[in-house]
Amino acid sequence: MVLVSPDSERTMQTYLGITAELSEAQINFEPLKTAKWLYIEGYLSTSDTARQAVKQAREIAKAHGVKIALTLSDPAMVQYARQGLDELLDDGVDLLLCNYHEALMYTETD
Repeated sequence: MVLVSPDSERTMQTYLGITAELSEAQINFEPLKTAKWLYIEGYLSTSDTARQAVKQAREIAKAHGVKIALTLSDPAMVQYARQGLDELLDDGVDLLLCNYHEALMYTETD
């Protein structure tokens, strides 16, 4: 659920739910071979099996010249799942999507 105030501030209530169950076996990687971009949602960093699926997708994407984008998702994710995000960012990305607060938290700056 996302609530947006008149001044464009947002509040999200996230439920990771099925994310913990995602695995390589549930993904058809074939379309990725002809894609322009692979978009990786940072929420996938919370699950070991999802991270493995993302790593497989990254390998396929790189082998086929597909650009890779990753979102940090939420400041709480940067705090809660930093190790998983680091793992997903380990080989770099073409585009990192984050807001100001996520960027500050991830870079540990102010």
